Amino acid sequence: MKDYQSLPDLVNIYLEDSYILAVEATPGRLILQMEFVLTEDHPAFIAPGPHHQYCYHDGRLLFSAVRELRWSDQRLVPFTDATGEKDFGNIDSLKWEDRHSLMYGDVGRVEVFGDLPAVELA
Repeated sequence: MKDYQSLPDLVNIYLEDSYILAVEATPGRLILQMEFVLTEDHPAFIAPGPHHQYCYHDGRLLFSAVRELRWSDQRLVPFTDATGEKDFGNIDSLKWEDRHSLMYGDVGRVEVFGDLPAVELA
């Protein structure tokens, strides 16, 4: 399987330090509301403020045309950061091949059969 950074929508996004803000699974779709970390080469990158290590940008990681979703070790336990904001952790790994994606992270192991993930920035 190939690493997520080889997907056009994810080339200049660093998932390992991005945050999952919400998860919505409906028939045919999986949507992760995200606070993405954008790398310096991303067109929407702006220099981080004095209290941030990265350039953060809200958006969605969208899996569409999902015909099968396997979610094991499912965990949706919110974390609270120092500012009191809640999130569901990070994505540690996202790999893909053809129309199959495999994601590991704080929400568990998620296997998606359908379109490859796309990014929509807010």
